[in-house]
Amino acid sequence: MRRSWHRLPGLALVALVALALSSLGVGGPLARAADRWDVRVGGDMDNGTISVNAFTPSALTVHAGDTVAWSFGEGTPHTVTFLSGAPPLPLIGGPGPAAGELALGPAFFPAPPGPPTDAATYAGTGVLSTGDPPEKPFTFSVKW
Repeated sequence: MRRSWHRLPGLALVALVALALSSLGVGGPLARAADRWDVRVGGDMDNGTISVNAFTPSALTVHAGDTVAWSFGEGTPHTVTFLSGAPPLPLIGGPGPAAGELALGPAFFPAPPGPPTDAATYAGTGVLSTGDPPEKPFTFSVKW
């Protein structure tokens, strides 16, 4: 029986290339550095004559480990809220203390309840909200 040894160098070359590519991370998952995203929330522009009701940038792709920092400007009430599929938080909580008055709803208060915080971690479950920040300017950072 005759063996064909001339094919062995070609197979060795293929194995060497595969080993080199795997050491570079090609063909497998790559580790990535966490990003920090800075987002401006609304704000007062042009000395009080224009108020921006938007988030800039308006769209981000956030990966696990990334942090997004929202900077709240003055002049426009905003919240940053993650609902995880829950219904939106109501703006009105019900009747107020006196006839004809209405009480503020949960959308105005931090969730989970407690004092306002400037940083949180979010795993995609539960409700997380800044509520309407009591002091402006205000920065709120969330790490995924």
